[in-house]
Amino acid sequence: VAEDAPSFEVLRQAGFAVYARQTIWRRAPQPLRTRLMPLWRPAVEQDAIALHSLYLENVPRLLRQAIAPPEPRNALVFGRGGRLAAYLAAHEGKCGIYLDLIMNPDDCQPRAADLLADALSRLPRAERVPVYVHLYRHQEWLSSALERLNFEPIGAQALMVRHTARRCEQALRN
Repeated sequence: VAEDAPSFEVLRQAGFAVYARQTIWRRAPQPLRTRLMPLWRPAVEQDAIALHSLYLENVPRLLRQAIAPPEPRNALVFGRGGRLAAYLAAHEGKCGIYLDLIMNPDDCQPRAADLLADALSRLPRAERVPVYVHLYRHQEWLSSALERLNFEPIGAQALMVRHTARRCEQALRN
């Protein structure tokens, strides 16, 4: 929910808690940078364990309770030093493209703009439709790379969760 929306306060009063904050970035349709060297490769089923490790190492524990681990299907991966350092899934819709990212800052920070440019070059529709990315607070180090690729922040949101489990005090009888 948008942090400045009236529904934000209503949800808080209804028992929802903020698990994470994110900024939505948008890149207007425009020509793509020429692809110099491919950095990403398509993910395969054998990457599942390495993807799960990337997820555990780079997504904060609290956020893992609300966000599912990545799947290799229709995704791209970047490896460095024999292990996966980045994951990207592009979700294409009629009105735009949404990118889902997990990147290890230690391995990807120096090349973040090149990695994102290479990913965009693999999406021909990115010249004709907007591209959106959300960055959680732990991913803010990617902001400068997005700016270099003409992305602009368009809004701040809170990921809100409400636990619906109820404690059962009654003992089970056999």
